[in-house]
Amino acid sequence: MKKRKKHTAATRALKAKPRFQGWRTTDEEEVERRRLRASMEPINIESLEPDQSFYGTFAARSGEG
Repeated sequence: MKKRKKHTAATRALKAKPRFQGWRTTDEEEVERRRLRASMEPINIESLEPDQSFYGTFAARSGEG
């Protein structure tokens, strides 16, 4: 009997990673790139108006920068 490996969401995302063709991409491919990046990178959200709790202005940054 063969054992089946358990795949995590990250493993599935990497296996399903689309192959992009350089500079010549469609709008759908660009959307897919952003979805892939969003699923793999952490995001930092910073309040730009600390006195406004929920309806203030926020900045969202991804990556280390």
